[in-house]
Amino acid sequence: MKKIFLLAALLFAQLSFAQVNNDEKSTAKVLSAAAGWCDNNILLINATQSSGTMACDDDDPMFSFTKHDVWYTFTATSTKYAITASRTLSNSYGVELLDASGTSLLCTIGAVDADGYSSSAVVSASISTLTIGTTYYIRMGCDGLGNTNEVFKLCANPVVVPVAPVNDQCTSATAVTVGATGIAGTLKNALNSTTTTTCTTYNDVFYTFTAQAASTNIVVTPSSSLDVVVSAFTSCGSALLSCTNTALTGEVETLTLTGLTIGHDYFIQIGNAGSPPNDPDATTFTVAVQNAVTTGLMGSQSPLNNVIIYPNPASQTLTIQVPMQGVIEAELIAFNGCRLLKAEFDQQEYQFNIESVPQGVYLLRVSDGNGNQAVRKINVVK
Repeated sequence: MKKIFLLAALLFAQLSFAQVNNDEKSTAKVLSAAAGWCDNNILLINATQSSGTMACDDDDPMFSFTKHDVWYTFTATSTKYAITASRTLSNSYGVELLDASGTSLLCTIGAVDADGYSSSAVVSASISTLTIGTTYYIRMGCDGLGNTNEVFKLCANPVVVPVAPVNDQCTSATAVTVGATGIAGTLKNALNSTTTTTCTTYNDVFYTFTAQAASTNIVVTPSSSLDVVVSAFTSCGSALLSCTNTALTGEVETLTLTGLTIGHDYFIQIGNAGSPPNDPDATTFTVAVQNAVTTGLMGSQSPLNNVIIYPNPASQTLTIQVPMQGVIEAELIAFNGCRLLKAEFDQQEYQFNIESVPQGVYLLRVSDGNGNQAVRKINVVK
């Protein structure tokens, strides 16, 4: 009976303290990290001490996290990874991410050690500077001073990193051909640039065109829920030429530039007026650059620049005089963006009835079908 008891005790000891397979860096457990992974049953007490220390290790060797450590390795499928670890009982532990040369990239500590580093049994950290296709190592260890039956858990998950548009920066602006059909664009995943404009804009992208005339219209047609801002510059980093955000959400925004130098490259910034955007899914638009219309009774480069609106202040009717033929649209807009009145006419003088409009200050926008528009501030009195 005594022999049986001794044999059973010896077998138990061998099972309890058998060395783990991934006890050294050279035998690190290879992980398929494409969709992330977790090891939910790590018995660090069975591991032996590897050479070297962790970057976040305790100064006192007695409390070193490398006394019982294991190794994992993976090939990065993303530039960003989230790493979490936890314990079930009382051992202090550390988790370290290293490159193939052994350089520590991230190191974090869980539970309380002699110096009271942390009181959390769960630790989490992330890193966003990994190189896709490169091999990395994770080292996890504990000081072994707590419960010998401690079970640890370790997870590493790739994080999807949004890809910004190719024209997210002015230096990589997309070329637009003057007079061509509008090209499609998006603000999805665009970052906020440092380009200064008096028209507040967020999540912006950039375009460039070569001036073919002294006066040019930049016409941006947004998706129905996008409130678009359009700005123009003579070069990347230069002072603002002009900007506009007068159209309502989902409506065409037109920026007219005058005094341009033919043959010079100009830059367009297109962004969202809201932060966060009024609709995160509303990111698409088209942009076209057109030489300004040169026809009209007064021969102006932009005929609606010479629109006449009177009286102002007004109470019942506004007289709108335009120096050109064709269908004209007039809109009275409150400063909160709500359109109160809209009318279309095809004569050069039109009586716009504002009798139903309460007293206040409004914007009157007059536009044609060629991207020309004029905006005037109107005082309504009762």
